[in-house]
Amino acid sequence: MNSKPYQMCIPNCNPVYNLQQSGISRKNLISQMIQKNAAISYNNSRTNSYYIAMLSLDYDKNKGLLLTLKYKLYMRYFNQLLSCGKYNSDLLYLMIQTILANLTQQEYNIVYEIK
Repeated sequence: MNSKPYQMCIPNCNPVYNLQQSGISRKNLISQMIQKNAAISYNNSRTNSYYIAMLSLDYDKNKGLLLTLKYKLYMRYFNQLLSCGKYNSDLLYLMIQTILANLTQQEYNIVYEIK
């Protein structure tokens, strides 16, 4: 089994570093950003797990992730994933629409941070 099942894309074509694989420390990344006077995006294991959960199209995992991250942050990661154009956006949109349509009132209030 391939240890990197998905290649992640970040919008705006920023260089992408994966801390788990490159061994580059946070301080080195900050140093490189200062030296190049440009932003460097990187995926850590947390963001990788978000992307992998979204790509799995697993209803329960994604609903749990949506409830945890709330709509705004979930959709930021979701849109970053779609921006690379490598994945079937129709299936991803269908999944999120299904999840949103089937939320209970209490879940809806949690996701949209309504008090």
